[in-house]
Amino acid sequence: MKIKTYNAEKMGQSNKRVVLNMIRFYPGISRRDLAESVGLDPSTVTKIIRDLQKKGWVREVGFDGHFHPGRPAIKLEIVKEVAMSFVVELTVQRICIGRGYLDNSVDRFLSFQAPQDKSVDVYFDALAEHLEAQGLPDNLVSVSVAVPGLVEWGSNILRSVPRMKWTNVDLEAELRNRLPWLEERNLDILTVNEAKLGLLTEMARNENLKGMKNGIYLYIAQGVGGALLMGEELYHGSNNIAGELGHMIVSPGGLQCDCGNKGCLETYISIDSVVRAYETRYSPLEGDFRDRFGALMEMAQAKDSQAMTILDEMADYMAIGIANLVNIYDPDFVLLGGMGSQFPDDLVETVSERAYRQLLLPLKGRLLILKGSMDVDALTLRGATLTAMNDFVKKKL
Repeated sequence: MKIKTYNAEKMGQSNKRVVLNMIRFYPGISRRDLAESVGLDPSTVTKIIRDLQKKGWVREVGFDGHFHPGRPAIKLEIVKEVAMSFVVELTVQRICIGRGYLDNSVDRFLSFQAPQDKSVDVYFDALAEHLEAQGLPDNLVSVSVAVPGLVEWGSNILRSVPRMKWTNVDLEAELRNRLPWLEERNLDILTVNEAKLGLLTEMARNENLKGMKNGIYLYIAQGVGGALLMGEELYHGSNNIAGELGHMIVSPGGLQCDCGNKGCLETYISIDSVVRAYETRYSPLEGDFRDRFGALMEMAQAKDSQAMTILDEMADYMAIGIANLVNIYDPDFVLLGGMGSQFPDDLVETVSERAYRQLLLPLKGRLLILKGSMDVDALTLRGATLTAMNDFVKKKL
């Protein structure tokens, strides 16, 4: 088992929290591996595990199957039912609700069409109605929401969600006004931009990113978002809103963007922009935007010349955006997330080669450009779960 070494003092966490989080992220880890990884005395680890077992948070699940001197090493895992959060993904076309647990696992149990009317009252009435219908499990600790827009980090204020035409919406107030049990049960509400959640999740689960300290995450969906990793930390900027990569202008005076500017990267590489470009030029596709974009990719893989032309144009603009970002930031990696995780390999190769040609330094072989490791729904719901359970552990320990 390849395990990242944690420094408890650097992380600013109690030893107990460090040990618990190691078990969360490395299920099946042994006491011996824990002690080596976190730099604690084995007796200290044993004491912490005993306390967590008494709390009912950790259990033993058999032996690790490897040869060790002395007694066989016993595997440990989180008792996931200790804490549960309703995790929510808000999009223009649909809303997904799942249950996220302390072991970072997610059960996705509901997906429904978002209201056609995107006004705040109508949209949050629909969300509250479906949350209300789920009942109130005893282990419910929070509601964690992924949002496709500009969210001020550390708050529940949606500063701008251009696709919904929302500005300065207090998501927490909207939910508490509709769901009194949030206050009665003293439940937390957590709101994070979906792209930032995507990067946090990929850093926790994507083996290709192990050891990398600086990166760019380009989140491609009906809009285009992003997140920046700087020195192994998520970069938030002076106003806690950094990462709106989709609103980099790549064609001055170009297509109109929902943000009010013209020529934003989003207007050329978001899935709905690409689908509309195909349908305007050629013929309509069926389904919602994700279905239609998926069909477009399948057509391109089947060598349909019209689909290939549209995706080739998308690749051009994506390469421009990536090259601009890399020339400024000099990262270890660029990760294509959201629907980017479903890109055909040849599309990723095309984007990479065109981006490499525009770089100031010959970084091919050193800069990693790759697809995300999870599909768009799993990514955001897992990210919302990760945020909720990190918050729960921090407060309880």
